[in-house]
Amino acid sequence: MRKVLFVGLILINALLYGQTWQTINNVNHVYDIEKAGNSIYFSSWGGVMEISGMENQNLAFYSEIRQISTGDGLLSNDIRNLAMIDVSQSLWLGSSYDGISIISDAGLQNLGTDLGLPSLRVNRIIESDSQILVATAQGLSMFYYLSGVQFPLMLHQYNTVNTGGALPHNNISDMVLTGDNLLFLAHDLGITYVHLDSLEVNSAWHSLSEHIAIPVSDNLRMSSNEDYIAIASNSSVYLNVNDPSVDAWEIIRPTLSNGSWDISAIHLSSDNQLWIAFGDWNEDVLIYNNQSDYLLMKVDLATMQERYWKRNTEGLGYNHISRIKEFGGKPYFCTWGDGIARYDGNSWQYYNPDNIAFPKITMSIADNESTVWFASGIIGDYVVRKGTLGVSSYKDGHWTSLNRDNSPLHSNNILSVAVDARNRKWFGAWDTSPSTGNLHGVT
Repeated sequence: MRKVLFVGLILINALLYGQTWQTINNVNHVYDIEKAGNSIYFSSWGGVMEISGMENQNLAFYSEIRQISTGDGLLSNDIRNLAMIDVSQSLWLGSSYDGISIISDAGLQNLGTDLGLPSLRVNRIIESDSQILVATAQGLSMFYYLSGVQFPLMLHQYNTVNTGGALPHNNISDMVLTGDNLLFLAHDLGITYVHLDSLEVNSAWHSLSEHIAIPVSDNLRMSSNEDYIAIASNSSVYLNVNDPSVDAWEIIRPTLSNGSWDISAIHLSSDNQLWIAFGDWNEDVLIYNNQSDYLLMKVDLATMQERYWKRNTEGLGYNHISRIKEFGGKPYFCTWGDGIARYDGNSWQYYNPDNIAFPKITMSIADNESTVWFASGIIGDYVVRKGTLGVSSYKDGHWTSLNRDNSPLHSNNILSVAVDARNRKWFGAWDTSPSTGNLHGVT
């Protein structure tokens, strides 16, 4: 009898060991995007996804290659920015609070404060020739690759102390490098600029306030092309002909706005189109708040003609735009809930990953047809970080997500799901204040 039990335990352990486990992350909420060859990489609060397709192929028909997360060795799933580094043929992944992960042919490498980062909060990464600039919450770092060495080496750090106050604040929230190698750094006290060749010369660092009084805010956004530099602050975009010493700045505001629309992202395209996305970011709960039904506008800088897009119109999705980049002359958009998008001049194309809509799950239940339902509600009249996003269902390898925007669901704060004998799903919401947009009761 003991032998039978022993053999049975061995078989059970072998079966469990042989099971294939899958971790499902939400990657529809996108922070940043990069492109290399036929591959597109985009980062989210659930790690990084790689998809692939031909240049002229509709984005919706790109194929998923892989998802990369902490299970694969990343320092964090919350990847805020990406940078393709040509000198090392690597992809750098800057996280919210855990440093940098590097993906290359040499494998996965991690970069932290012990190897030269001033802070584990990485806000922007830029490559210039053979140097890599990293903006963090505690200053700027410069890295380089030594010939024959496959790991980046720190060259220098720049902060308030070692620049003699020329860099007024260490928390660099955004960074842009112009075609003339002027490095602009947005921080908590405004914007500082310096020529890349003069970083070691404290007197070469300048404050933009010497030329224009751009309001200091916690959501400064910057972009540049061969002709212009644009800076977004407090619902306005300040435009200059790529020479901050020239005091002729133009101020662009959305003419359709009767009040103030916070700006979530800007981009100056190679053909001098200024893209401006709207939304008020809340870092505490990781959401954008609506200030109007308009999500995006484009300004032709040659004619100053404006075009606007409302949410869920003309092919544009429901959700806010968090970042805009350009690859091959085409603008790409990171969205907060709809994956990534591309605009071809006439229509919108989306790649929206087939996954659960949220990582924070309150409950799950299977219906009478073996579809599994997941809810993301909470007990409380507020929005929770990475939750209170409605319900998602899973069947035969595919996900469907329902919320107030895309369905008759009356609340995103769903606490319970029940299934009756006729396979009807009943969704119970928390007794929420109408001011949140959620309604109480049952759908």
